[in-house]
Amino acid sequence: MSPSIDPTGESTVILVHGAWLGEWCWLRVRSLLRVESVEAEAVSLTGHGARRSEGGPHVTLTHHVADVVSTIDRVGGGPVTLVGHSYGGRVITRVAAEIPERISRLVYLDAHAPTAPDVNPLEERRTIAAANGGMIPFSGFQVDDTVLDGEMSLEHFLAGVNDQSFATLDEPWQSDPAEHIHLDYIAVDGPESAMFAPYAEGAAADPRWHVHHITGPHLVTFAGATEITRIITRDR
Repeated sequence: MSPSIDPTGESTVILVHGAWLGEWCWLRVRSLLRVESVEAEAVSLTGHGARRSEGGPHVTLTHHVADVVSTIDRVGGGPVTLVGHSYGGRVITRVAAEIPERISRLVYLDAHAPTAPDVNPLEERRTIAAANGGMIPFSGFQVDDTVLDGEMSLEHFLAGVNDQSFATLDEPWQSDPAEHIHLDYIAVDGPESAMFAPYAEGAAADPRWHVHHITGPHLVTFAGATEITRIITRDR
């Protein structure tokens, strides 16, 4: 039987970054959450951010799920809120399936979510990876001073991104979250987010989900930090 959990209760927020990025993309969100007296941890997924030296084509989604589970174990306490951006939605979905009793809330930020069939140009990326030693270089999203909003320089951003292992995308991840888990989807209304629109539409059609809309680029954790923080904390 699933545990009864109050999603509006105090819990640690675990922030999971998207493909190519690192825990550093959550700097502003994490700071704003702490202003609101919310304890927040940003995970360094294997091969990215503080753990970029561990990267390579051997890294899988299962490695990243283990990274988040390890973080949840380390913070201890009661059930946590998981926030996943972009690819991070695949990670938090798998974590919630593995340890549902430790999760009170899932927040998907313009992310892959279990609300629609998988949207992933797998064969295109397989071809790219085959030409790059099993890795997928960063591309396809706007990055400029407007996106970064003074959080860091473009040079700093580009120095922080790391190639993504194709193996992280070539693994099953979808499952229905346990009934007790509170579900939020934050849709970013902008041209870069067209790929994620099916997930937002699926969430809007399901009464279990609470859908929020913000405007901006897909890499929204910088300029959109205030709105993201407001949504995360609004029901606490």
